[in-house]
Amino acid sequence: MRKYFTCLFFLSRVISQIDYATQIQPIFDNKCTSCHDNGGGYAGNLDLSSYALTMEGGNNGSTVVPSDHSSSELFARVTLPTSDQQFMPKYNDPLPQAEIDLIVQWIDEGALETPLLDSDCIADDGTDGVELWDNCYSIDNTTQLYMENSQLTGDIPSEIGQLINLTLLRLNNNQLTGIIPPEIGNLVHLEYLILMNNQFEGEIPSEIGNLTNLVELYVGNNQLTGIIPPEIGNLVHLEWLSIWRNNLHGEIPSDIGNLSSLKLFDAAENQLSGSIPPEIGNMTELLSINLHSNQLSGSIPEEIGNLISLSWLALADNNLSGEIPQSICNLNVGWSHQWTFSNNRLCPPYPSCIEEFVVNQDISSCFNHLVTINEIMNNPSSVQDSEGEWFELFYNGDFAIDLNGWTIKDNGSDSHVISSSLIINPGEYVVLSNNNNYDYQYDGITLGNGGDEIILIDPNGTTSDSVAYDGGPEFPDLSGASMALVDYNSDNSIGSSWQASTTVFGDGDLGTPGLPNFASDIDVELYEIDFDTVLVGEFSDKVLSILNTGNTTLVIDSIYTSSESITLPIAEIHIETNYELVITFTPSEYGIVEDTLIVISNDPDESYLEIPLIAFGYIPSPNIVLESTNIDFGIVMDGLTEAIELHVANDGDAPLSLASVYIEESTAFTIPNYSTSVAENDTGSIEIIFSPDDEASFSGTMYIVSNDPDTDTLMVPLSGIGGQQAPIMVLSDAELYFGTVQPGTSVEREVIIYNEGILDLEIEEVIITGSDYYTTTFSDATIDPGDSVLVEFIFAPSDQAAEAMASASFASNAGTQTIELKAGYYGPVWHVATIGTDETGDGTEVNPFATIQKGVDMSGSGDTVLVHPGIYNEHEIMSSGNVFLNRDSLHLISTSGPASTIIDGENNGMLIRELAINMFIEGFTLTGASAYYDYYMGNSNGAIGTFSERFRVETISIKNTIFVGNQMDINFAFGNAYSNNDNLDSPLNAIISNCTFISSSNDFPSIRIRDYDGTYNFSSIIFFTENDQNNFQIESSDMTALSHSLISPNVNIPDWFFESGENVYGDPLFCSSENGDFSLAANSPAVGTGQDGVDIGALGVDCEAIEIQSLWHVATTGSDETGDGTELNPFATIEKAEQFANQYYNPNYENILFNTAVGQSIDPGWNVTDTILVHPGTYYISELRNGSIDYGSDLVTIIKSVSGPDSTFLLPMNEYSHIGATQASYDISGFTISELELLYFSSFVYLNNCLVKNMKRIDGGSCGFGDYCYGFENVTFVNNDNYEDYDFNGYPLFYNSIIYGNENFYEDVLNSGDTGIIFTINDIGFSSSGNIFMNPLFCNPENGDFSLAANSPALAAGENGVNMGALGVGCEAIELAIDAGIAPSLYALHQNYPNPFNPTTKIRYDIPEASVVTLSIYNLMGKEVRTLINSEQSTGFKNIQWNATNDQGKPVPAGVYVYTIQAGDFRQTKKMILLK
Repeated sequence: MRKYFTCLFFLSRVISQIDYATQIQPIFDNKCTSCHDNGGGYAGNLDLSSYALTMEGGNNGSTVVPSDHSSSELFARVTLPTSDQQFMPKYNDPLPQAEIDLIVQWIDEGALETPLLDSDCIADDGTDGVELWDNCYSIDNTTQLYMENSQLTGDIPSEIGQLINLTLLRLNNNQLTGIIPPEIGNLVHLEYLILMNNQFEGEIPSEIGNLTNLVELYVGNNQLTGIIPPEIGNLVHLEWLSIWRNNLHGEIPSDIGNLSSLKLFDAAENQLSGSIPPEIGNMTELLSINLHSNQLSGSIPEEIGNLISLSWLALADNNLSGEIPQSICNLNVGWSHQWTFSNNRLCPPYPSCIEEFVVNQDISSCFNHLVTINEIMNNPSSVQDSEGEWFELFYNGDFAIDLNGWTIKDNGSDSHVISSSLIINPGEYVVLSNNNNYDYQYDGITLGNGGDEIILIDPNGTTSDSVAYDGGPEFPDLSGASMALVDYNSDNSIGSSWQASTTVFGDGDLGTPGLPNFASDIDVELYEIDFDTVLVGEFSDKVLSILNTGNTTLVIDSIYTSSESITLPIAEIHIETNYELVITFTPSEYGIVEDTLIVISNDPDESYLEIPLIAFGYIPSPNIVLESTNIDFGIVMDGLTEAIELHVANDGDAPLSLASVYIEESTAFTIPNYSTSVAENDTGSIEIIFSPDDEASFSGTMYIVSNDPDTDTLMVPLSGIGGQQAPIMVLSDAELYFGTVQPGTSVEREVIIYNEGILDLEIEEVIITGSDYYTTTFSDATIDPGDSVLVEFIFAPSDQAAEAMASASFASNAGTQTIELKAGYYGPVWHVATIGTDETGDGTEVNPFATIQKGVDMSGSGDTVLVHPGIYNEHEIMSSGNVFLNRDSLHLISTSGPASTIIDGENNGMLIRELAINMFIEGFTLTGASAYYDYYMGNSNGAIGTFSERFRVETISIKNTIFVGNQMDINFAFGNAYSNNDNLDSPLNAIISNCTFISSSNDFPSIRIRDYDGTYNFSSIIFFTENDQNNFQIESSDMTALSHSLISPNVNIPDWFFESGENVYGDPLFCSSENGDFSLAANSPAVGTGQDGVDIGALGVDCEAIEIQSLWHVATTGSDETGDGTELNPFATIEKAEQFANQYYNPNYENILFNTAVGQSIDPGWNVTDTILVHPGTYYISELRNGSIDYGSDLVTIIKSVSGPDSTFLLPMNEYSHIGATQASYDISGFTISELELLYFSSFVYLNNCLVKNMKRIDGGSCGFGDYCYGFENVTFVNNDNYEDYDFNGYPLFYNSIIYGNENFYEDVLNSGDTGIIFTINDIGFSSSGNIFMNPLFCNPENGDFSLAANSPALAAGENGVNMGALGVGCEAIELAIDAGIAPSLYALHQNYPNPFNPTTKIRYDIPEASVVTLSIYNLMGKEVRTLINSEQSTGFKNIQWNATNDQGKPVPAGVYVYTIQAGDFRQTKKMILLK
């Protein structure tokens, strides 16, 4: 029953649909086409003779609006009263109502040419449907169709044209084949058509032009052929057009210029030909053009410069030719060496803005038209024509050309192809002849004595030049002389441009083969003009001889210099042979004149001649010379005086006058008298007296003011010490070290006592405390002033101990001083070597034991076991599998160090197990230790273990040892962690120094400590791991310290591991760790950075420096897969570069000190870093580490834009994207940063020279750097108000920045702390000094241009005169009305800009109320040079320019000048510097 009703429904639907050809066209043919077709004359420009012409419409509105008859002009006309002039049909009877109803139904059904196919399904909403790819879609209600990545195959069904309400169709990333059906043109409401990444063939249907609502059209990466249909120009709303990687051919239609809303045009990788249409300049919204890899030819249109929004342009791999228009410099494009221009035929010169990016051009034919025929010898007389004919070519291009392959011919049968290399250089000549006397010999060519032609054709078939001479009457008819072109710039096709040559050559004929035809040739006798010294006011002449060695008159058009003190003739000079030029130097002021004499002439080779000129204007003057520039009186006793005479010489040529000599900063120094005048080549003096009144250091400065023009004021530092009349004891050493001493022997050391006082020093006694092993024979002594005595100490131990320390005190009449006495000593030594034997060895060096355990067993407390080089596998000999160090105070020492002395457990348990109270281990490589987990004891075993329920180790020292290849390295477990016996709970003191830990296990920690009483000190240690693992398991007190050690990037140091200071972070740069060589490269960060300046780790330097990369490049043209971070092969993302950055320690990086406006310094502790250089483009922060640029350590990542914030942009990839995270610190400069989050959890982020706008969130968190978590220096911070909350838990540091338009800033945020120099108008105010509150005058902030107008108050208003904000001047001055919101609140005089300057500078000043203003400029002598302003002025921000001239309009000399403003009671002065 359901099928029956469905069939009836479908039948009724088919009957109800209107067919245009059978139902509508007959109505028009019967009643309308008599006026509205070709025969009827197109009344109203409307043709109703076919469906297509009907849909085009006429002049009077929309003839047919599909699906809307009430808006259709056709319906309106046929329903008007017959009396109306607009009634249709005008000359026939009105249409019957049935025909009108048919037209209405046809229009409302979509005005289709053919009725829709029968519906064969019912959609889910119960309406008629159409079946596509096994699904039923509602014909009326389907508006969007998403089927990308659906593995669709076959053709697109033509029935898709029935979904007339469709607005979005996505079929990309399938395997669809066949053509794009023309029925797609029925989808007139479609806005998004995405068909890329399929296998479509055929042409793009012209019906695509019906889709006038399209916004995005993607058909790229298919197999489409044919042309780009011109109907595409109808898509006026289109914003994205991608047709790349097809087989399209033909030209780009000019109709594309109609797409004024287009932002992306991608037609790359096709076979498009022809030129780029100039109409492309109409598409001013374009952001990206991709036309690379086609066959485009012709020149780049000038109109491309209209596309000022363009950020990407790819024209590479085409056949474009001609010169690149200068208008291209209007664009702000991220130029690319690879994609923008490469592999074309573009001709130089290239615009300077893109010159470096124009690479791989075929310029072989760029300059061919500049090769011209310059001279013709067609009728020689001194030789036969067959032996002496030639013609000359001249080249006026910029690059050398090879004429190989060029054709020489006439209009007859003469022809010759140049068959060998014939290079013609710019500005030079080549001569081609029928003999071998010149550059090239031809055959097959005869130069007629009457008329003939010479035609020059390049290998491309283009005629470069041709001359058709007639042998008279227009061209010269000569014999024995060549026809020579008068000027190579003249038209050589005109006979009057040629003359007979007058220069003899060869056998007597006239001509200039290979030389200029008619030219002057300038030469001068002097190549430097030196006037030497001339007194000011007098003059001196120099004569310059100018010679003409050419064959025509030399015309000097002008001679000039830039100096006003040089006088030259001004008239034009004509020279046949020579001319004496008189040059006069008349100095008007003192000083050197270095200038250039410019001679401009008609010499074709040297039209612009430069001759250096030097002179010196001299005024006699003195020159002051001091005997000493620093006076030190030394020690002068309190109450006494000492005088020093300072000699003052004058080696000038005028008397020296000392106007004044005085002292500042101290009353202990006086000047009773001095010479007031010193003659030439004479000497005077200044007497200085030092009179100390206390036992202290004194200092002051003596100022000498004279008439020396170069140094009118000299400053001489003075110093002295007020001394006491007493002896002074000084000891030569603060500590004596006696080394290791065997019991029963002794060692002597000496110390010297000096008396640096002025009375006798009485040494009363020497007292030794702390050890009975130290003695001295010295008792007492008297030491004269300036003398010394030697004191000897003796160390003589009588028994065994670990260390002996004492102190020696010297009591005297100058007080008591103490030195430290130190020594170490040990007991008997037992030797172990791999060549020894445990059965018959006795532990001596010549008869050693074979195992370490044997040496330990034979030793006593305090003994030493010396282990000789070799590999020791104790588990192979001993059942225990490890070495028990069960002797108190035992020293286990390698004789040759860890590189050659190895204990290898081969994964058979622990290597060394400590059971003694005190243990000392030094100089081994420990490897092959296994570990396991015990329920009661936790992680057990390891290379060295110190745990037991029966024994308590009190001291362990491990030095110069390598731990490598162990499942666990050190396992300390003691005290109340295991036992309730208080006698076992004495604290462990562990000292681990100069060791190297190479950790590779992910199952066990490298170091395990379980002890709540002990002290563990790690110093000069290398912790290295290639895995991101848990390196430490520590359950102890806070006395676990790490200092002067190196930590590799993947090592995790626990927060409660107390780092006592001066650790370094990075790769240790082992010489060859993969081969087991853990010695250091010469540039390792471990070299010299350990405790007391020793190398960190167990081994020192043993190889050359290893080259490390510290600069990592990122570019939009790069690749994360194949890039290596170099400039030539960059990465594509910042995140990829960050994976490589900061792997190595960079000792050249200096700590960053963020300077605030109030003089504070915040040191975030950044001391190691690489730099990421980001090239122009837009970069999206991705999902790496939760969408953040996050290194995850307390190192800093420096990220710099190569070209600045106006061309390098950071945007979010997703809603989680942010910069900064836990322990991720950044120094970021030169970007525009938008819509991201800045996070500061245990980190510090420093933004410099950045435009920060529309940020999503800034969260201070707890950054770990005191009150400051983030710094903004020279940042433009605008429009950051689209957020839920700015959580500034740490204070911001704004410095030389512009803060504008951030409406939701919290007052407690912006008023907390010292925020530096800021700049704001409508934000909540800051509390720091040095701020300005006014409009910044951005150029065009509504359109995103935050550069500054030329009159912005941010210019030169930052600290030290720098500009505020990230962007400089970008537009002319903006006229701004004065109102209460932006009028200045205070008088102010700003620093001029630029400063220093040449030749002009701008001075800004603020007037808060109408005032009489005087602004004047003075030199340093106080003389007024120029009055710039002296008038009443209104309120406002003012500026005025000074052009370095005085009130008479004459230029002033270079130097320092002072400018002063007086406005009411306000007066202020500043300095500026004029350079010349």
